[in-house]
Amino acid sequence: MSKKTSESDFSHGGEELPHIINESEKNLIISQILSSIDFKDSKRYHDLLIYLIDESIKNGSIKESTIAHDFFGKDSKFDPTDDPSVRVYISNLRKKLEHYYLTTTDDFAFRIEIPKGQYTVQFAPVKTVEKLKIIRKRPWLYFIPIIVFLIAVILFQFFTQKTDHPVTQALNPVWYEFLQPNNRPTMIVFGDYLFLFEKGNNPSGGYFLRDPRINSEDDFRNAVKQNPEAMKKFAVANFTFLRPSSTWGLSEVLPLLMTSNNKISLKLASEFKWEDFQTHNIIFIGSFKTLYKFNQLLSDFNIRFNPAPASLNILGEKGDTLKTFIPKNLRGGNYQKEFGVILKQKGPQGNVILYLLGFDEVATLESVKTAVDPNFFDKIKSYSGNKVSSYNLFFEMVIEAEGAEQTGFKSDIKYLSLLSPAQEIKKK
Repeated sequence: MSKKTSESDFSHGGEELPHIINESEKNLIISQILSSIDFKDSKRYHDLLIYLIDESIKNGSIKESTIAHDFFGKDSKFDPTDDPSVRVYISNLRKKLEHYYLTTTDDFAFRIEIPKGQYTVQFAPVKTVEKLKIIRKRPWLYFIPIIVFLIAVILFQFFTQKTDHPVTQALNPVWYEFLQPNNRPTMIVFGDYLFLFEKGNNPSGGYFLRDPRINSEDDFRNAVKQNPEAMKKFAVANFTFLRPSSTWGLSEVLPLLMTSNNKISLKLASEFKWEDFQTHNIIFIGSFKTLYKFNQLLSDFNIRFNPAPASLNILGEKGDTLKTFIPKNLRGGNYQKEFGVILKQKGPQGNVILYLLGFDEVATLESVKTAVDPNFFDKIKSYSGNKVSSYNLFFEMVIEAEGAEQTGFKSDIKYLSLLSPAQEIKKK
C-alpha cells in the first residue's frame, strides 16, 4: 500500500508539509489504477494512460497534436479545430480516473490527475484521505448535483415560463394528450440503475456493485433462485444511480410541457407504482436496463430488446423476427452507432404513455431530441407515406443514432409502425 497520511505529515500549525512522491509510490499507484475495473477492461484507455504518464515523465508537457500523431496515428493534416477526438478521449479518461477514486478502497497519499486544458499527468498529494472514505460510505452524496440540477431546472422554468417550442406543438398529435388544456397530470419517469451491496465483515462497510444482468428486484430474486449462495453475499442497495441523459432529457422535455397548464411531477422508475399509471400520462426517459415495472408493458409492442448482447428485434404477427438492429461500439466515450426507441400507446384508463429509450446515453438523448423536434410529426408523415391520423396518433419507432460521449451527431428513422388507438396496453 502507498503511504498514508500520519501525524508526522502535519506541522505544528496544522498545515500539511510537502511530501515528494518517490518512484515506488508512483509505480504502486499506476499498478492499482491499471488493474482496476475502470481500466483493465478498456485497453484503449489503459494504453492511453500509460502513454500520457510516460510522455509526462520524459518531456514534462504534451501537446494535443503530439498525442494525435503518436498515439492515435493521425497524419500531418490533423487539425484540432475540426477533429476533437483527442479532447474527447482525454475528457473520458479524466472521468474514469474520477470514478476510480470515488469507488476504490485502495489507500493512497497521491492521486493521478490531468488538469483541464492540459494533457500532462500529475501526481497530486491527497490532503485528506479520510474525506474520500466518508464519501464511499455515503453514496447518496454522489447524487446531490443531479438533485440540485433537477430542482434548478424546475424553478427556472416555473419563474421564467419560457416557451422555446412553438405553440403549434399543442396541435401536434405526438404531444396532444400531454399539452391538451386541463388534461390529466403528466409524470416524467427517469430510468435509474439498480446497485447491489456486497455483504461482509468489514466494519467500514462492503462494496456497491453494478451487475448489468440485474436491473430490478425481480431480476435479483431470479438470480438468487439460480444461485442461492448469492443471497448470502449480496443484497439490493438502498440507492440507485441516474445517468446524465435523465437530466439532459428533462431540460429538453420540460420547456415543451410548460406550454400547458397540466400539472407535472417527477419520479424514479424504481419508485414507480401502478397507481401512478392509472392517474397520469407518463413520459419515460432512460435505457432499456432501467425499465423496472415498465418492462412488462413492452410485451404489447412488436419491438423486443436484448440487453446482452445488445440488440433490437422487430416481431411479425406470428412472433417471427422480421428485422434486427445491433448497436456498435457501446462503450462510453467512443464513437457509437446505436439505436433508440420511441413508443407511444394508449393505456387502459384512457391515459397515454410515451417511452424515450436507448441502450446508452447517445440513443436515449437522440430519442428525446427527436420526439421534441417541432418537425417530428412531419417526419412521421413523410416516412409513413402520409398515412398518419391528425389525432389519436400511436406508434412504435426505431431510430439510428450516432454520437460520442453523451453527444448525438445525427439520427434517422429506421422503423415505424402505426398502432391502432384500440390497441390499449393490457392490464398487468
